[in-house]
Amino acid sequence: TEFACVIHYNGYEAYTTSLLEEAPCPRSIWIHNDMAREVHLKGNMNPYLLKEAYHTYDHIVPVSEDLIQPVVSEFGADRSRITVIHNCHDYQSVLERSLAPVAFNEDTLSNVSLETLQSVLDSDAPKFISIGRFSPEKGHKRLLDAFEQYWKEHPDTWLIIIGCVGTLYEDAVAHAKSLSASDHIILIYSMQNPMPILKNCDLFLLSSFYEGRPIVLMEAATLGLPLMTCDVNGCHGFMTEYHGTLTDNSEEGILHGMQLFAEGKVHPIQIDFDKINAASAAQTEALIKDCIH
Repeated sequence: TEFACVIHYNGYEAYTTSLLEEAPCPRSIWIHNDMAREVHLKGNMNPYLLKEAYHTYDHIVPVSEDLIQPVVSEFGADRSRITVIHNCHDYQSVLERSLAPVAFNEDTLSNVSLETLQSVLDSDAPKFISIGRFSPEKGHKRLLDAFEQYWKEHPDTWLIIIGCVGTLYEDAVAHAKSLSASDHIILIYSMQNPMPILKNCDLFLLSSFYEGRPIVLMEAATLGLPLMTCDVNGCHGFMTEYHGTLTDNSEEGILHGMQLFAEGKVHPIQIDFDKINAASAAQTEALIKDCIH
């Protein structure tokens, strides 16, 4: 079979990376994360394979301007072959899914019952939420520790963390149990539709050590939540562009962000998703226009 071009969209998977690298046609590889940090923190990618790929593929496509520097400095990529294309966002689906009832899947794990979760969501208590895999780069331990300090001054507040994959759920549950605020911490693993929960929360927090250009921030913005993230790669550009709240990349910074929210200083952001989607689609089409006849 002859292909006009090949696109390695997720940018992971060693076999796929190597396979498409050999394609006798224009090749594009997307970058959805700070791959240098992925190598150093998680060891889930081979740095030599990535370096070869970023020297071989015709187009290197990070989803954020924040990811240009790591791929150039760590892997020696040619800046002239890099094109930043932001993620598209299916905001209409988010709005529709947010109207569904809160439900657990068969494989959902939670440290509280569905009934308890629903009662918390129905209450007037302030609710903080974070959504992201139970994985080291998400910084859940420092988020829990920061919430512990905040909760001592605001004991009616709840923290909800939802993750769909990752190996650290049990670690998070064990750490939460060791805290004084444990009765106000809800941890959920594997949930097909977290949007009804997200919609009913008051502040979205991202405690990650690094990111790509998180779609979850766009999901939270779609549902009107104020946003707060640590000032790290992948969040910096997005939050600066749309005037979200950035805090120091530390446990103290996360706590400060919570305190800013209590003072009414963290606000929702406004994004024209149709404009973003149209621009990203046009850039993608331009990238491969010479291949398609």
